[in-house]
Amino acid sequence: MRTSISTCIALVAILPLRAGAQDDPDKKAAELSAPAVFDPTITSAASLPQPALVFRASTEEQSAALRIGKDFGNTPLGDFAAGATISGPLSKGKNSATLASLEGLTGATSLAAQVSLFNWRPTPADATQVKNVCQKYLSKDSCTRNSLPTEDAKKEMDDLIDYGHPWLFNGEFKLGRQSFEYIDPENLSAGEEAVTPWSLRIGTGFVKPGLGYIGVSYRYEHAFNGGEETEICTPLANTGALRCDTKTLGAPAKKSSNIGSIEARLFYRYFAVNPRAAYDFSNEVLGLELPIYFAQNGDSGFNAGVSIGWRSDDHKVSTVLFVGAALDLLPK
Repeated sequence: MRTSISTCIALVAILPLRAGAQDDPDKKAAELSAPAVFDPTITSAASLPQPALVFRASTEEQSAALRIGKDFGNTPLGDFAAGATISGPLSKGKNSATLASLEGLTGATSLAAQVSLFNWRPTPADATQVKNVCQKYLSKDSCTRNSLPTEDAKKEMDDLIDYGHPWLFNGEFKLGRQSFEYIDPENLSAGEEAVTPWSLRIGTGFVKPGLGYIGVSYRYEHAFNGGEETEICTPLANTGALRCDTKTLGAPAKKSSNIGSIEARLFYRYFAVNPRAAYDFSNEVLGLELPIYFAQNGDSGFNAGVSIGWRSDDHKVSTVLFVGAALDLLPK
């Protein structure tokens, strides 16, 4: 499956203008199903498993994610797609996750499996009404939309079709591996522990033509937090001086979270925004994010941007830069 980021984002923005561009409503729905919920950051619950590569950078760490996916086409329930994503940090950051997404596996190297079902069933035009339009403009009993002579005639044909609202249902299971280095608080000996965090996420939402995507999701997460970073000073032999280093005090602690989120993806002429709000009901933490996708010249589209976030537990504002590229890894 080959989908460029430029095509993915741009088609959603012009959806109301092109909804009747095909004579077959189901064909048009299939063509627009992938672009309608493409996410160049590969972090949103509102995304299809399309092949992509993205790099993210903040003041704390840098990370990358690679996703492969395949669209298996129409099923009785909708358009089905599946994929896998491998992600992880490119630099050594803090042990504890502090991103506004409340994602607890950001410091782990992880592998995620995704499935999605995109349901869009336009209602075809009534045959008698189509016949009337064909008779009106071509004096024929049957015709195609593209054979009509004027834009007004084509719009009249378009208005006979009820395109409805596309719905997305998705799920993701993520399994990670993370290593923590720490100092034992009792005897100050060095230790290291490898852990296996995991999460399960489900989500749903719909596309509103002319506006964008609106959706909700739920994620259960079994993650680990590192201990507090502190300065440990030890005496240097035969000098009377001290050597001080910043170390993590204490082994990692388990942390379970029940996180609900809501988001919208809104499209404008030269940029798009994806405001998100997440709440951890287990730990009573609120996270707010505002990813902003910037338009690029040529075919690059919305392939880069910045995400501004805030968390209620530390009241800090975070900034993450991202840049991505669509890939052609698997055939249709």
